[in-house]
Amino acid sequence: MADNTEPLAELEKLSQSPNVIDAFKEQDVSRLGQEALEEYQIDRESRAGWEQDAKEAMKAILQEKQPKNYPWPNASNVRVPLLTTAALQFAARAYPAIVQSPKMVRMEVIGRDSDERKQERADRVETHMSYQLLKEIKGWEADTDTLLHQIPAVGCSFRKTFYSAELKRPDARLVSALDLVVNQSAVSLETVPRISHRFDLYPHEIQTRIRSGTFADFDVNAHDGGSDDDGLRPREQNDQDSMAAH
Repeated sequence: MADNTEPLAELEKLSQSPNVIDAFKEQDVSRLGQEALEEYQIDRESRAGWEQDAKEAMKAILQEKQPKNYPWPNASNVRVPLLTTAALQFAARAYPAIVQSPKMVRMEVIGRDSDERKQERADRVETHMSYQLLKEIKGWEADTDTLLHQIPAVGCSFRKTFYSAELKRPDARLVSALDLVVNQSAVSLETVPRISHRFDLYPHEIQTRIRSGTFADFDVNAHDGGSDDDGLRPREQNDQDSMAAH
């Protein structure tokens, strides 16, 4: 039987690294970056129809009016806010059921616990994780409120939980379904071969990631961000930059 210890050890080492780019040759980095970008574009194109429907749903809930020229130019265009009311009512009912301060997290004890040691540990975990969500992770409650308004609009939304190299602690971000890209034919996120998170970054955030080693070094100023040097980079440019920098 072949010894797989070395490859497994190497994979374990890579999983602990903030950026695995140093483990590959330059030509391999270029190839992998190109493949990642091409596969991301394939996934995005596969769900183009759904993405358009989701954007239209958001416009309807936000009551964005468009000029109506039928049956005559500038005809009356009254929209009854049925979808808006439904989304607001859903969020109003779901929010207090989820955000139950101070115990946000509930742990389940499985198996026998005659001396209640498992329950005591579960209580400590509940207290610690609830503190993280309410105190350490800034914006968690606000993101939860936004998430509950997005779900009835587009059908789903996501929460990304990760260890932040910049903050030196766990962090969580709301990810809109429009910004989490998977192939339209995917059965579940557990079995899909790739998931892409599209997000915007300010130039100073890119520089922070470069200095921390999360991003490879590249010339941020070479990519035009418009007249505002401190403004967000264009979304499509970010797609390409992030694929090349990770």
